[in-house]
Amino acid sequence: MRVRVLFRTHYQVDQPAQFLILIQGCTTATQSEYAERVAARLSVQAKFNEAAALYAVELARSAELVNERMIWTPLGLLLSLVSRPAAELLPSGDLLPKERLAVLRAFLESDGACLLWLARRLSKDGEIVASEVTSNPLARDMFLEIYAQYLEVIQDLSDRQRLRGERDRLSRDGFQGKTGKHKMWLHLELLHRTGLCERYERDGSRVYSASNETLLAQLTALGDALPDVSSLERYSAAGELTDVACRIVPMAPPKVPGVSVSDEIIRDRIRAVVRRIRTLGIELSPIATIADVVQIQATADGERTLSSSELRATIQAMHRADPRKVRLHVDRNGRIAYVLSDE
Repeated sequence: MRVRVLFRTHYQVDQPAQFLILIQGCTTATQSEYAERVAARLSVQAKFNEAAALYAVELARSAELVNERMIWTPLGLLLSLVSRPAAELLPSGDLLPKERLAVLRAFLESDGACLLWLARRLSKDGEIVASEVTSNPLARDMFLEIYAQYLEVIQDLSDRQRLRGERDRLSRDGFQGKTGKHKMWLHLELLHRTGLCERYERDGSRVYSASNETLLAQLTALGDALPDVSSLERYSAAGELTDVACRIVPMAPPKVPGVSVSDEIIRDRIRAVVRRIRTLGIELSPIATIADVVQIQATADGERTLSSSELRATIQAMHRADPRKVRLHVDRNGRIAYVLSDE
């Protein structure tokens, strides 16, 4: 079982927009590259030093946005399909609605345990002060509590031994100096930039706040949807983390309340996403990514649309209706995962 925690962070790498720049401006869907060369490009485009950029590259790999060859994974492909060009993402770091949805969906996969812990803490206390004094014990408590949850459910003996070793080391040593707040910033900025909390400065420290009923309700809803790491695993395995993101992230109200987009429009949007993916040089389009893009775009536009599972079922129905034009392919585990369309 994967421990959904991004532990190794860097104080200069705390903005989701930096990862979107890495995808849009420094890597591609098909061309392999050395991590050092990707970092060199990122340092120029995101305007920080190469050492920090290399941390960002390693974080992107840990988050499974790119693989070992620096080629986009399905999550990296998702971010590329919904994000603006790299030059438009800085300096503010603010995200558009569809970017917020995609970022939360992607990082729930890799950092969901931290995001959920912090969401519950914010909904309980109303704010988190990321100062040196408060962040060291807070970061220690967060990781220890998350590791304890995973140790209750992980079955593999080697994984349990490794995680116990990390827990014991952290319990003994904790965090010192500025380490705690630097460990917290990325996770808290993910919540802030996706619209789930506010951020301001107080006495030289960042303060992350759920200062109104709307924010508190959203954070509570996130914690209720994914109350523990076991539920996070179930939603991930079912391919339904996008459903959670689309329910939680604040969006415009539906254009026409109670009215869903027609089936034919949804099929047209699926075909359009497949064509976009093919222009990137990818012949086999990941079904999960297609469903994510269609659902995220509709939600960001204030439309009601199908769930992830319903969108996947729609793709299979398109195959049954015309198997010569819409062909399905399985992954290495024998599960239907890709579509090849001539439409």
